[in-house]
Amino acid sequence: MNAEAELGFRYLTGCKGFNCDYDKAAQLFPRAADAGNSKAQFYLASMFKEGRGAQV
Repeated sequence: MNAEAELGFRYLTGCKGFNCDYDKAAQLFPRAADAGNSKAQFYLASMFKEGRGAQV
């Protein structure tokens, strides 16, 4: 998992000392997804499906 996807996951879940912030996660996942990161693609799709985060 690349750094943007990992950081996005931490904002998405609020783990490892991060506060949950869907908007920040929604900014990070597209870059990782465009680079071919399958986990970022999955989490971004999940966020869209559930209506979480900013529209990107």
